[in-house]
Amino acid sequence: MTSRWVTFHLRTMTPLFSGDDPKSETGDSPIRVPSIRGVLRYWFRAVAAGHGITAAEDLWTAEEAVFGSTTTPSPIALRVSGCPEATGRNTTPEWARSNHVKYLLGQGLYVRDKDPRLSGLTRPYVDVGKPVNLDVRLSADDIANRRFLMAMWAWLTYGGLGARTRRGFGRLVCDGVDGPLPSSWIDRMFTPPRTTAAWQSLLDQVYPRELQNPQHIGLPQMPADRPADAPLATFPTLHLDSWRGRILGGSQRGWKDAMAFAGEKWRDYRTIEDSSQTDEWQPTIRHADGRFPLAALGLPVGYFLAARHNDGVEYKAVVEPRSGVAPLRRASPMWLLPVKTDRGWAVVSHCFWAELLPDGVTLRLDVQSGGPSKDLTLPDRETMEAAWDGWFDGYPRLPDNYFRQG
Repeated sequence: MTSRWVTFHLRTMTPLFSGDDPKSETGDSPIRVPSIRGVLRYWFRAVAAGHGITAAEDLWTAEEAVFGSTTTPSPIALRVSGCPEATGRNTTPEWARSNHVKYLLGQGLYVRDKDPRLSGLTRPYVDVGKPVNLDVRLSADDIANRRFLMAMWAWLTYGGLGARTRRGFGRLVCDGVDGPLPSSWIDRMFTPPRTTAAWQSLLDQVYPRELQNPQHIGLPQMPADRPADAPLATFPTLHLDSWRGRILGGSQRGWKDAMAFAGEKWRDYRTIEDSSQTDEWQPTIRHADGRFPLAALGLPVGYFLAARHNDGVEYKAVVEPRSGVAPLRRASPMWLLPVKTDRGWAVVSHCFWAELLPDGVTLRLDVQSGGPSKDLTLPDRETMEAAWDGWFDGYPRLPDNYFRQG
């Protein structure tokens, strides 16, 4: 096909935190091409690996052919038009007043203070229902175009944009596509499922039938199932052997209720019954034990112990390379996505089964307000998979771990 622009008409489904306030002197557009390219690369790698392109060199070659590199420009151009404004810094909008939504926002996006005047969002956001156009100039390379569109599909179906996307923020929906697409691609493929049954069918097979044809998608045939004892993937891989999804609930009245529902379920899963504490608080954080199974759900993890006459003590479980450079992050493998269905709003959750951390790093408890830090023990594969499986098997809280068994 000839090189022409295709416009994806997108709309925000949940508050989106990306960039800064464009009205400020140093701000920029809240929805930017570099950010979109970044998430598309992430989903391209997940899709390509799910179709058997797993060797690092092969995966990079395939990614470079679609998205370019520092030496090779991408054959596919992107531009954003009609970008909405971001507002709301230092405010507490109505949708953020729920404690469960604040839990999803986390300390990075919301500050709590005894003085309500000092509480609020730390960054501006794009409100719900705001339209934005993503213009894509496809290339003369049909395979590159099809692989790019697969990444677009995965991003718009399972992902989001900006900060805290794994907690449901930054969800975008495609309302339509204008312009020529490769043969066998049609605009409705980029529209998410509209019914609970359709979502369940998709979660059971990862990809819809239309996107399982190797010639159609420009990727190899998906490999057969791996043995149960095969090593965990080293990075997110969109394949049934290394990914799982479920619908948490489908009768919420709107996206706000769906976000609060997701926050409530996620908070309950991570804490002890009738308590705001995690299982690790007393044995590991406050005492000498070094085990930290909660790491399976993402890092870093922060704690704060209030004191009577001062600011208290802050603890943080962080990932540090052995070389001693800046701490790493291990983003949570769990995703929580508010979706609209025929039964109301639901929360779709999915998770990538992958290695917890790369070789050569250590997990430490960093006591940031004074006091000794200490090494923590990484959870083994059995503990990690029990934490992941428990969420998808409907456990109200983390399965009993070795603190309770000991």
